[in-house]
Order: sequence, then C-alpha cells, then structure tokens
Amino acid sequence: MRSIDYSKKILKSTSYSGNSLKNQKEISASMLGSDTQQALLRYKYGVIEEYNVTQASIGSLVHLGLSEVDFGVNVHKEIKYSMPYRDWKITGTIDRIDMNNNMITDIKVSKTYTVKSILEDPMHQYRLQLNIYRMLAENAYGKEFNMQLEFYDKQGGFNYRTGSEIPHLQYIPIDKIDNEILYEKIDEIIDFVELGQEKQCDDVWIRKIGSKAVPTRCELYCSYKQVCSQYNPKPETSMIGW
Repeated sequence: MRSIDYSKKILKSTSYSGNSLKNQKEISASMLGSDTQQALLRYKYGVIEEYNVTQASIGSLVHLGLSEVDFGVNVHKEIKYSMPYRDWKITGTIDRIDMNNNMITDIKVSKTYTVKSILEDPMHQYRLQLNIYRMLAENAYGKEFNMQLEFYDKQGGFNYRTGSEIPHLQYIPIDKIDNEILYEKIDEIIDFVELGQEKQCDDVWIRKIGSKAVPTRCELYCSYKQVCSQYNPKPETSMIGW
C-alpha cells in the first residue's frame, strides 16, 4: 500500500497542477520572462492534454521530497496566492514561505550555466517570478518579505575540466524589483493576449548540430507547436531526442 501511495505522489508531482482551462484571465508568476506568444497560446488553448506531464520531472521530484520535510511552525509550503489586477488575476504558488523570518524561497533544479545567467541578468525570469511571489505575499499578509532561490545543480560535484568543485546546493539572494516594473511586464502580457494576434517567438534555445547552430525551442520545449500558427518545423532537429 505504501509503494502505491508513493507512486501516486510521484505521478502527481510530475503532472501539471495549475489551471488547465482555456480563456482564463489569469497571469501566473512563471509567465513573466517568457515570450508573450506563450501566454497567448496558453489563453487560447489551455494546457495541451498530452503535455500534462512536465519535462522538468527531476525538479518535480525534488519538490516532492522537500514537501515531506517539516520546516517547523509558521513555515508554509506550496500555497497558491492570488490578487486581482485589471479584470484579470495574478497568481503564484510559493514553494516555501517562512513567516518567522519573512523569507520566500523558490526551489529550482537546473545546470551550472543557469546560476551564471541568474547572477548576471537583473531581469532574469527567476528573479521576476520570485518578485511576483513577494508582491502576492505582501498583499496577503501586509508585511515585507525577502527572497531567495534554493538552487539544486544537476552538474554539482568535482569538475575535472576546470579542477573545481561545483556545489550541489546554493542559496541565491534575490533583490527586490520595483512593483511598477512588474506591473509594466504584466500589462505587456495582458495587452498582447487581449489583442489576440500571434507572432513568432524569440527562439533563444540553440543547439549545435554538426557545424550548424539551430534554434530548437519549438521542437524540444514548446507544448503548443502543433496549434501555433508560427510553428515552422526544422527537419535537421528531428533526430534530437534530448
């Protein structure tokens, strides 16, 4: 019985648990930093059924493990917050919020290059996401919060090429972004979705195939490629399976 219950938890943790319906006037924290075309397709089609299981299964399982940890009194885990804005709703599910120390923690699992981009880009998607969580929490509780990323590095360990040790776990403090900037970015998403005109995404995911650099976000990472009017499949990426 225990193994069956655990299997159910694993399947649940790797499945999409948010609002999957179409035509929902809801902006989630994770939308900030993504292409506005993604937000429009999400609004028009909801969550595509065959993609309900996320690709970030390792991260989902880390979340599952941490959800079993008792962090003590007044530490809340995986609570969804929302607030109205225009005739929409801003939402976000906070991984951990420590009411004793006024700290919001977001858990991420990725590779070493992600840490570098977070540190270098003051408007990195993860920074924007955490600041939306902060804004939601401050609206809910009427007090200020600090923020941090709890970052699990899939490439952690000794790097023989550089001769250095890469930490498996890092805590990365996140600076506050002015709320006006956050609202401007939310307005950009809402205005684009309400206009309803699809556009080509900025494809920043590049893989080198032989001697050729090929954009691969559509082919590898987009759940909406089969319904997107801008999708232009590239035959040279059809053999990629990672």
